[in-house]
Amino acid sequence: MEFLLIIIVLVVVAALIWFFGSKSLDRPVTSWTDEELTRRLQKYLHLLSVEMQAGAWDKTNATKATVDGIKKEINSRSAFIASAHITAMNNASNGSAEKSITQALIAAADAGNSELQTRVGEAYLNGTYGLAQSFELAKHYLAGAADKSPEAALILARMYLDGNGIYKDLAIAQLYAGKASRAGHPDAKLLLREIDLKRNPDANYF
Repeated sequence: MEFLLIIIVLVVVAALIWFFGSKSLDRPVTSWTDEELTRRLQKYLHLLSVEMQAGAWDKTNATKATVDGIKKEINSRSAFIASAHITAMNNASNGSAEKSITQALIAAADAGNSELQTRVGEAYLNGTYGLAQSFELAKHYLAGAADKSPEAALILARMYLDGNGIYKDLAIAQLYAGKASRAGHPDAKLLLREIDLKRNPDANYF
């Protein structure tokens, strides 16, 4: 009897969570708060992963459409958020009080904002702006930005060249430095030369 009562309570609680959680889905994504966007993006990304692993292809399209809608809204807001936040971060690096990276900004980076991916990746690399140092997360965000951000590509090239938090790989370092060079980063050619010297130490460049 007691066991049955516990089951009933759990079912009621689950139903209430579903009911109140679904209410925000009745509202358009544009009316969700930043917190709701962040929370629901993580929720639906996890759901999409579970559905794909289970082969529930009839459900994945609807879930993917929801994820895409959330990402689109985050990106539309992040242009303004990123500009203000990056200005604050630049001010902090020039001697002002350090500003922490918020979950909303990490969500914007997760949604594909390359400038924020670069900043978040760099913060994880150095353990700054309120983020604990994590080379794995640094690599994740910087790699996500590398195709659009020459700065991210150059930071990754240096990480692979020095073996900073990841295994040393001169070929991958050269790949990312080449991306940065083609995108016009002023320091990329010098780094490419440094990589080439390490790969060919007996070459005569003078």
